[in-house]
Amino acid sequence: MEIQPLFVLSLLVYCVACERHSLRYFVTTTSVPIPGLPMFSIVGSIDDMPLGRYSSETGQAQPFYKWMEKKIKPEHWKEMNKIAQYFESYHKNFIGLLKALFNQTTENNILQVKLECELHNDGTINGGEEFGYDGKEIIVFDKKRLVFIPLTQEAQIITQRWNVNPGSAERHKALIEHHCIKWMKTYFSHGNNTLERKVPPKVKISDRQLDNAAKLHCHVYGFYPQTVIVNWVKNGVNEVYSEEVKQILPNPDGTYQVSVTVEVIPKDGDNYTCHVTHSSLDNTMIILWEPRRISTDNLVLGVIISIITVLAVVILAGVGIFIYKSFSVQHHKVSTEESKQSLESSSPTTLLNTS
Repeated sequence: MEIQPLFVLSLLVYCVACERHSLRYFVTTTSVPIPGLPMFSIVGSIDDMPLGRYSSETGQAQPFYKWMEKKIKPEHWKEMNKIAQYFESYHKNFIGLLKALFNQTTENNILQVKLECELHNDGTINGGEEFGYDGKEIIVFDKKRLVFIPLTQEAQIITQRWNVNPGSAERHKALIEHHCIKWMKTYFSHGNNTLERKVPPKVKISDRQLDNAAKLHCHVYGFYPQTVIVNWVKNGVNEVYSEEVKQILPNPDGTYQVSVTVEVIPKDGDNYTCHVTHSSLDNTMIILWEPRRISTDNLVLGVIISIITVLAVVILAGVGIFIYKSFSVQHHKVSTEESKQSLESSSPTTLLNTS
């Protein structure tokens, strides 16, 4: 089962000032059967690690890991199953309403919803809910103001209906701040060996030389949990701005990786360091970029090799000229002898003697 999340940018944003845990659910509904994709599915992840799934094909909420199945009570999965079945029925009707609003009849349409809650170490709760249709974001739920915000003209009809019913916004807020947080605490209480482990990052520095500048790459990999701060610093005090997006990507082993690239114009006396801050480290890891320099020995060796190469070419050229001249002289002698013989054989005396 392969699901293409609509909210890719949301997955790539990471917290740079706090330690937190997140629980996300992606809900996907299709208007018609699509090969390889159930007509309804839910995929859950905790700190971007796969957690559980439900699909219209199985009709059952299933955990990804054996320890969840063994340690978490069956009543929890029964509760998740009822909730998933409710949303399956609701979203099938919802996608039909969207098709009518967008005046569509034959297209293969996809409705996607992302529900997310975050729990920070200081106890604060964050999160949200977003709705997408055919790859375009159409509705965002603002839980602070208890209002649904339309992002397209067609979505205004839906949000007007939801916003006049105050109970609707309250239920969505409770889903984020109460139910989602409760489920997260359940998973952490039983899986702390897996979910609360600390794996320190590894760092690799590389560079690419440009005409008058250099691109510095700081690749940080193999760390867990996901939250990390990575930046380049000039002369120990000035942070170097990077125009490239810092994307935290998952590894197959459950750890994460991120690369931060900056373009600089190195000058004598300047130094550049990559700073990595992670909860597994007691202090910020600082790695110095060391420009690649050509040593004196290597320079002398290069000059010697160049001289030897030039001498070899000159010698080979001289040998070639000598061979060519020798061949030309020998060829000239042979040609002269043949010409004399030819003249003698064709002289009048010879012809008379022959006749």
